[in-house]
Order: sequence, then structure tokens, then C-alpha cells
Amino acid sequence: MATSGSIATASVDLHATVEQLELSLDAASAELKRLNRVSLRWRLMDRAMTAALVTALSATLLAAASPVPSVVKAPFTVVDSAGKPMFIVNASPRGIQLLAEHSDMTGALPSGAFISTSPTGTSIKAVSQNGHTQSVLGVENENTPEVVLRDSGGLQRLILAVRKDDPELNLTNDSNLYVVSLDQGAFGGGRLQILNATGDARVLAGMVLKGIGVVRVMPDGNPGRGLFGLPGTFLCGVGCAR
Repeated sequence: MATSGSIATASVDLHATVEQLELSLDAASAELKRLNRVSLRWRLMDRAMTAALVTALSATLLAAASPVPSVVKAPFTVVDSAGKPMFIVNASPRGIQLLAEHSDMTGALPSGAFISTSPTGTSIKAVSQNGHTQSVLGVENENTPEVVLRDSGGLQRLILAVRKDDPELNLTNDSNLYVVSLDQGAFGGGRLQILNATGDARVLAGMVLKGIGVVRVMPDGNPGRGLFGLPGTFLCGVGCAR
């Protein structure tokens, strides 16, 4: 059976242990508060560093999206992976050539699309593989817009233009002579000419005064009235004589 002295000693030891635990708990609590303060500072620093990195990255991306333009001096040629020319820029005369994949650079004119300009006009030309079949769109002498279609022999077969502010359409034959001509004639009306193989007019259709239509055929017949002043047989609408 424990004596009163031993019980008192145990009580003192327990009290000391409790005090020690309280001191340790206080120390641990203080350390935890310190660590929390340190952690808060690191979190704030981390956020600041992240914001700085985002700002720097945004500036880099903006700079990459808006590069300083490059300047390339003509003439120069761009080649494909096989080393064949595919894009040519000329300096004199000024022009751009976009070459087709099958272009033959040894020919007079390779196939592809071409843009050229000079003091007298500007044109856009599409050329087939044979180098002769072409369609040309351009402006001559700065005041004549024109479209020209050429056949496989390089002959102009259709010419559409506005000359001196009047429209005209001309078709040619195998001898490169006009066989059909359509334009604006007298009194603001249309005029049609059909020519023979040697380029002589054989059918003329147009307008006389008051907008009356006239068709004339050549070469035989009686003199017509008021259209072109050429001899021939004619048909004239009602009121033509007045």
C-alpha cells in the first residue's frame, strides 16, 4: 500500500510533466505561427513572380505577333523543295511570275500566272502549258481596259475593250482578221458588223435618227439611208424615211 509520501512525490512529478507539456505546446504553437507567417510571405512572393512571368510572356507574344516587316530587294526567285522556280519577282520591267508545277523554263513563256506593269499599262496574264493559250486582263495607256483571249497558236481570237469610253467586242478568224465587231454606234445605240474571211463588211446593223433600227447587207443592192454611207441592200424600221 502506497504511503502518503510516495503519493505526494507522484503528484509533483505529474504536475511537472504537465507544465513541460504546456511549455512544449506553447513552443509548438509559436513555431506554427512563425511557419504560417513565412508561408504567407512565400505565397505572396510566388504570386508576384507568377504575375511578372505572365506579363513578360504576354509582351513576348505581342512582339512575336507584330514583327518588324522584312524588306527583300528584287529581283529574286523562290524555289520549291525540288529546287524548281515557283515564284519570281522581277525589277525591270516590274513583274511577278507564279509558275505552274509543270512549267518549262526553257520555253519562250512558261505556264502560270503573270503580273506586269510599265509606264504604258498593267496586265495580268494566265498561260497554259503550251505557252500560247492565254487570257490577258489589263489596262493600256492608262485609259483602255482590255481583255484578250489567245488560242493555242497565240492568235488573238477575242478582244473586249473600252476605247475612248466606248465599249467594243471583236472576234477574229484563223487569219487574225475581224469577222464580228460589236460596239456603240450612232445616236448612242448598238452597232453590229459581220465581216467575211478577208475582213470586208457584209452585214451592218445599227440605229438611225430617232432610234430606228437598220440592217444592211453588201455588196449588191440599192443605196441605203443614213447608215455608214455605203451602198447596199437594207431593211429599215417604220419611220426610217421621215
